This record gives sequence, structure tokens and C-alpha cells, in this order.
Amino acid sequence: MTERLRAAFQPHPRPRTTFSVSEFVSGYEDCNNNNTEVPAAGEVSRRSSRSSCKTRRSDASSSSEDGSPLAQVNLRVGSMTVSKWLTFEHVLFSDVRHELVPVEGPLKRHSILVIDGLGNDDWSFYAAEAYPAATFFNLSPRAPLPEELKSSSSSFPLSPPNHHQIQYVSHLDKFPFAPQSFTAVVYRFPVAAPEAYYRSILTEARRVLEPGGFIELCILDVDLNNMGNRGRRTVRRLKERINERTPDTSLGSTADLILRLLGKVGFTTIKAARVGVPVASSVTRSDSKADKGKAIAENKKDPPSLSEMMSDNSPSADEGKMVSRVGRWWYTRCYENAAGKSSVKSIWSDKCLLSEAEELGTSLKLMVCCARAPLDRITSV
Repeated sequence: MTERLRAAFQPHPRPRTTFSVSEFVSGYEDCNNNNTEVPAAGEVSRRSSRSSCKTRRSDASSSSEDGSPLAQVNLRVGSMTVSKWLTFEHVLFSDVRHELVPVEGPLKRHSILVIDGLGNDDWSFYAAEAYPAATFFNLSPRAPLPEELKSSSSSFPLSPPNHHQIQYVSHLDKFPFAPQSFTAVVYRFPVAAPEAYYRSILTEARRVLEPGGFIELCILDVDLNNMGNRGRRTVRRLKERINERTPDTSLGSTADLILRLLGKVGFTTIKAARVGVPVASSVTRSDSKADKGKAIAENKKDPPSLSEMMSDNSPSADEGKMVSRVGRWWYTRCYENAAGKSSVKSIWSDKCLLSEAEELGTSLKLMVCCARAPLDRITSV
């Protein structure tokens, strides 16, 4: 495991290398074709220090769940950054990435299907930029941008020419594609749902995959590692809210359930790796009064703008805080949103919960997984 990833996925990281978002953005088109497989990160260590939620100085003291447009942009950029770290600078981490290098001549153009539970097309845009020799189709409840807006000089960002948005509103419907249409399917961050929902998505994924095609998954569980009393109560109440809204929702381990379903619908060569994404990361402490005063002043500042993030090459750029905030945002999209009641505050607005998570090394349970469709032709599914 690389040194930077080790640091980022410890509960209390200290950045060992300089990082800037501009390096990540420039890396969109820089695909590394080595054969490194995705390993699992080790268990996070437990903190020995003790302090109250009122005195602990962590990212719990900042507005990590700020709903402002600026904060949301920063989170969405950070989400792609952390995704890239998770797969060691690869956008696609299965062996399909070796087939997507640009080629000359009339060779077949590969097609990739993306299903993203985060509810936006950020990652599929990013993947299309990274692999210009492939065509990406993003299934989304949102309709694609009208052609007149695409062709006009409007404020809407233009998608890459190899990216297509396809509206898909119900998991009960078949995917709007013929069998064996895709080289790979990417299923990211499945939202809380009944087992039948996941089974339908995976069955359709197998149907539209070519024989031997790949499926890649990134799955977050509702339960956390190393929860304290407050954490257990919070997760239990969240499950109760989800169950009240949709009683048939699966509230066990989504990762374990999907692993079982992959085998049941016929996928083979299933490989999985699990990592713990820290819920909260501490700020490097200092005993000097000057440093303490500076830290207090920094906490009162607005969140950095995207341009400031991209130009931040200082050693103090805190990778750990970005990882934690993005992880909490993922969790909210997958589980808190499933509970409805948008007027209810996010669970992450509880500073004492974040303080406890920091103290105990609480982490989100994340699994990355890949599998293959069988090599024999599919007659029916």
C-alpha cells in the first residue's frame, strides 16, 4: 500500500506528501496500466487519548456537512479524489482497464455502463475523460440535457463526446439496452433498498454484459466499525427511520448481501477488498499559543473555494479531513436520504458523535469488488 493511502486511511492521519486537487484533475487523463490489484486496508487503530466533545479539536468543529453550493462542489470534487485514492490512481480497477487503451484502426470500441447511487454523473464524466477510447453510458433518474442546450453557448458544462446520459427511473424495468452490449458495468454506492432491488440491478447487469465482461462495485454498509454508545444509538435510530418509510429495505450488510447475489445471478471470479474510511480525523495539535490562536481563526473562516483547494500545495493540506468528509457524504447519500424527512438534521451535525468517532477510531465499512460474467453465452436470465 502506498504511503499516502496509508496516511489517508488512518483515523488520525498526518500528511506525508504534498497534495493538491489540481494534480488529481490533471490525472483524469493519466491512466496507469500496471497490474496492481486492490488490496484491503488494515484495521484502524484505537486512540488512547481521552477528552470531551467540547474540548476536542477535530473536523467535528467545522461545518463538514454545510449545504452551501460551495461546500457541495468541494465534496463532489473530493469524492472523485478519494475514489481515485481507493483504487491506487486507477479509475477502473478491474482488468478491463487494460482493454481501454487508445488504439488505431477499425477495432471495436468498448462500451461501459455506469450506475451511480450518489445521484449525479460526476464520476461517469470523469471516467469518460480518463478513457477516451471507450464509450460511457450513465443510467440516471434525470433526463439528459436537451440538445439545444448542449449546442448553445450556455453555462451548462458540456459532457465529453464519449459520454451519454440515459434516463432510468425504475429498477423494475429492464435496462434499455440489448443483451451483451457492454464490456463492463460499474455499480457505485448502492442506496438502501430491498434485496429485490439489488437482485434486479445485478441480473440486468449480467444480461447486458458480454461473455467474460466485468462488473465493478463500490459498496458502503449502514453499520460502522468500532462504534461507541452514541454511534450505536445513532445508527439504530437511522435504521428505524428507514424501516418506517420502507419496511422491506435490507438493513444488514449491503456488501455481504450483494456478494451473495453476485454468485446467485451467475457472476464468477469474484474478488473483494474492504477498507475502513475514518468518520472523523483530528487536526494536528500544537502547544503554542500562537498556533492555537491561528487554528481558532482558521476555524471561523469560510470553507476554502474550489480554486483555493486546487492551488493548495502546502504540507498542511489535510488529506485525512477530506477522506472523512467525503465518507460521511457518501453515507448520507446512501442511507440518510433513504430515511426521508429532509428537515431532520444530518447525523453528522452531532459534534459529540464525531468526537466519539475520532476517539474510538470509528470508520465506515466500504467494500470494492469486481467479478466477471461467465464466458458462455447467456440464453436467458
